Amino acid sequence: MSWLSNKKEKKGALIKKNPVPAEVHSDLQPQQDQATRLWFQILWDKFRGLTEDDALRLKEAALKKFEGQAAKEVSDARRLDSEATLNHAKAEKERQEAAQIELKNRQKSSELEKQSKEADAEQIERIADAAQRLADAISRIRQEGGDVQFVFEKLGVPSGQLEEPRTNPGESTTESLSEKAASEMIRRRDFYDREKNPSGKGVEHTYELIDALGGVIVFDKASGLTWQKSGSPKDMTFASAEEHVQGLNRDKYAGFSDWRLPTLEEAMSLMEPTKNESLFIDALFDRRQPWIWTSVKEGDWQAWFVDFRDGGCGQGDVDHGIPNYVRAVR
Repeated sequence: MSWLSNKKEKKGALIKKNPVPAEVHSDLQPQQDQATRLWFQILWDKFRGLTEDDALRLKEAALKKFEGQAAKEVSDARRLDSEATLNHAKAEKERQEAAQIELKNRQKSSELEKQSKEADAEQIERIADAAQRLADAISRIRQEGGDVQFVFEKLGVPSGQLEEPRTNPGESTTESLSEKAASEMIRRRDFYDREKNPSGKGVEHTYELIDALGGVIVFDKASGLTWQKSGSPKDMTFASAEEHVQGLNRDKYAGFSDWRLPTLEEAMSLMEPTKNESLFIDALFDRRQPWIWTSVKEGDWQAWFVDFRDGGCGQGDVDHGIPNYVRAVR
């Protein structure tokens, strides 16, 4: 006989010797497990000599113990639930505070951007006024036979820039320039031109990009001119180019109403001696205007244009010639 079989026989004999009364089974509910039945039998053998009062006290003590455990578990559950509620409320409060901070930062950023644009617009107006006053002063000096170059040196303006500021910047010039005169001007100003002056060094510019009201513009500190960063979205005839500039002034592009077509000299001042991203012009400017009209004509039927793709300038028929783009200046 095996050890396990011997143990089972002893358990069965113990149960048969002092059987648990049926009323105990009814209170404890039927147990199917043999080990559990044996446990109840052991308890019965141990406590069957107790009085009824003792049994009641034991029962009440057991009930209190279980009730206390149950009450503690309920209390712990409620405490955990309360802590979870508090944590959720705290997280929600932090989320709302973070959202308020983000909103305030956005409002502050928007206000700073607005102030910056207003400051830029004021700066542009001040620069324009100063440039106009300088142009008037230079005109008076010229009329009186004074030395304009001496004035430039005193003001710290780099030499070799455009000769005379325009006194009517809002109007296009009616200047007429021959091929010979244009070539002489290009060599005298040392502008780069692939055919007319291939050794030209061009102008040493100092550009400032400004995001103005309704448009992006480029201020050239070297010449005092303000250019469109981009220009017309499509090419057009010379007559249409003049109408396009009039539209810019009606709409007060970038806050100004004195835009015009550049002179040949002004447009050639943008020419760089080497290519930047396929064009002979500073990379700061838009690439979509490879050639632009100027306000200068040669005779009644030809107008000068500047070609930044080939690095030179030429003439086109004002009515039926090859169309060019517009990059206005002021």
